[in-house]
Amino acid sequence: MPKDVENAVLEVVTAADVSIIKTAKGLNRALNQIIDIRENLVPAMAAPDPHYLCKMVESRGMAMLTEAYIRSSLTRTETRAGHFRDDYPGRDDSCNPYWVILRTEKGEMATHREYLPIETYPVKPYRYYMDQFTWPGHHESQR
Repeated sequence: MPKDVENAVLEVVTAADVSIIKTAKGLNRALNQIIDIRENLVPAMAAPDPHYLCKMVESRGMAMLTEAYIRSSLTRTETRAGHFRDDYPGRDDSCNPYWVILRTEKGEMATHREYLPIETYPVKPYRYYMDQFTWPGHHESQR
C-alpha cells in the first residue's frame, strides 16, 4: 500500500543524522534503506482504483526525491547554509562553488558536481544567513 511506502520513507528521512545534523554514516544507512524501499516496497504497491493509483505515484515520487536528497547530501562534503554535515562542520571555500547535479547513469541515480559560474551573476552572494551561526560543539575556527 502507498501508506506503507510513505511511512517507511518518512522513518528513514526524519532520522536526526539524515535530516538535521547529517553524517556520512547516517546518510549511507539511509541510502541503503531507501534503495531497499525502492526495490522491494515500491514494486509491491497496487492500486484498486484511480485514487490509490494517484497515491501510488505520489509514494513512488516521495521515495525517489528522498533518494535524491540523500545522494545530494552525501555529495556536498561541507557545511553551507542549511546543510550541516557533522563530519564536515565548516564551509569549504577552497574549492570552486558548484551545483550538485543528479543524473541517471546505467539505470541508477548518480550525483556530480558542476561548476557554478558565479562570476557571471550580476549580484554576487557573500554569505548565507545560516552561515552566520555556529552549531553546538563546533567553533568558529572549524568553519
